[in-house]
Amino acid sequence: EIEPSLDAAEILENSTLADEIRSILRSDMFTEYRPNEVKTELLRLGCDLSKYGNPQATIHMVLKRMVESKQVKESQDSQGKSVYQWRPTAQDLARASKALVERSEYKKMGEREKKI
Repeated sequence: EIEPSLDAAEILENSTLADEIRSILRSDMFTEYRPNEVKTELLRLGCDLSKYGNPQATIHMVLKRMVESKQVKESQDSQGKSVYQWRPTAQDLARASKALVERSEYKKMGEREKKI
């Protein structure tokens, strides 16, 4: 199990459940998550869900609200279960594109060093 850093603990204390879910979905915006997978990620990150009477239902409600506000896309997986995916903004896509270019350039640098 990963122990959250002091900075992470402070962020968790000052952020809402919606903020945490948004961060999870945005961090891997091309992945579809089931609500139980979101819950697993929240727990892995150190989020205290004990304050919610039914954390799974709360997570599902937050996801549904994000769908209504068009932040998140809802679809069905091969088993007919709801899955949720971040709807990337132009800024998200630009950030992801920049990261891919940087990784590509870093990889090319490593390949050049091997040839030397």
